[in-house]
Amino acid sequence: MLDRRREQRRRSLLGARLSFNHRQSLFDCVIRNFSASGALLVFADPTLLPTDFDIQVAQWKEAFRARLVWRRAEQVGVVLNEFAPVAVSVDDVRRARALRRENQQLRTFLGLTT
Repeated sequence: MLDRRREQRRRSLLGARLSFNHRQSLFDCVIRNFSASGALLVFADPTLLPTDFDIQVAQWKEAFRARLVWRRAEQVGVVLNEFAPVAVSVDDVRRARALRRENQQLRTFLGLTT
């Protein structure tokens, strides 16, 4: 098979989470190999993935922008946009949502909602 990659990939078995749709949609995946410019991701069902999304790597505690290049069965190839970190992590967004819900519940309990 012809390898057209610019950089050699490193093999890995890293857990990651993809987010898109303004962080409303989340998918877990495994990163099987990666380089500074791309990665091979494995999913249970990648058919619902959009073209552009964010990847948060659990062990690195960072998130990166990615663009889907190809998909085959449960594998997808992505290009990482210059390994540019995303400003806010998925965990931070989840925590902010939980705090907003809690705030709304307290406002309702106190009768402050309109």
